[in-house]
Amino acid sequence: MNEADLSGHLTLKEGDLFRPGSYDESFRECAAVIHTDTPKTNSGATLEEVYGGCCTQIEHVVESVRRAGTVKRFVYTSSMAAVSYPAPEGYAFTESDWCGDEVEDYARGYKGMFPGKLSAAYAMGKANTERKLYRVTEEEGSFEAMGIMPGYVIGPVMCENHDRARSFQNCIKKMFMGEPYTKGPSGRMQWNIIDVRDIARAHRLCMESAIARNGSRYIIAAAADSGILFTWQMQTKMKELFPQFGDIGGEEMVDSKPAERRPDNQRYYSRLAMRKLSLKQYTVNETIKATGDSYIALGLPPNA
Repeated sequence: MNEADLSGHLTLKEGDLFRPGSYDESFRECAAVIHTDTPKTNSGATLEEVYGGCCTQIEHVVESVRRAGTVKRFVYTSSMAAVSYPAPEGYAFTESDWCGDEVEDYARGYKGMFPGKLSAAYAMGKANTERKLYRVTEEEGSFEAMGIMPGYVIGPVMCENHDRARSFQNCIKKMFMGEPYTKGPSGRMQWNIIDVRDIARAHRLCMESAIARNGSRYIIAAAADSGILFTWQMQTKMKELFPQFGDIGGEEMVDSKPAERRPDNQRYYSRLAMRKLSLKQYTVNETIKATGDSYIALGLPPNA
């Protein structure tokens, strides 16, 4: 299809997740809905606002789907936060795993790894939204719902507005600028990398799949162990792919080794999506390279 053929095939409309009926007009005569909105945990929101933004306000979207009467498939963007929980090192999480049953228990289980309880509220909000969706659609039978659970999403940014504070792309930009990684304790993190373009492709494949059914869940993350990197390994790859940058930041190193060991507890893969949805993913090198190139094109890293 050439550029002229695309004319008129895309219409942008505005909605408000917190306002009932906001999506009625947008969903009219639609066959499928992809839900990607989510509250942020770093914007001064309360625990109740973070949880409610996930689990309560989904009702407004579902009501608009019901009123449309034509929607057959609802693809919900959940999170690996709805899957993972404290487990032995090296444990490989799958789509059958769910995070803890209580926000308080979840927060205690991750004590020292996540700041406060907002991450716990986010995780439980995502998990309970999934459960609510699958229960509602099972009872009603008028449309199906599926979940996409992304890992650590990086990949090319298309404009300055995509360079959001504390996004993983923004963290990479700051590492290019020689700054330490700040989202994990002492700069330490185990990145389970997925390309934002693969996330978009997974949503489309899930929407079109003849195999996916109500309640199907798909982890979208590393395709193999090569996509799971500790921060110091990420720094090494960035140096290899972008030799023009000077000192690349990240975690504290001593004699070319991490100053402190980070637990190996972010093992999960896109295997089910690759097998059932035929998802083909970018390599980790392609993803990191595209992320850096997009920032250079926008002129955002000042020392490029």
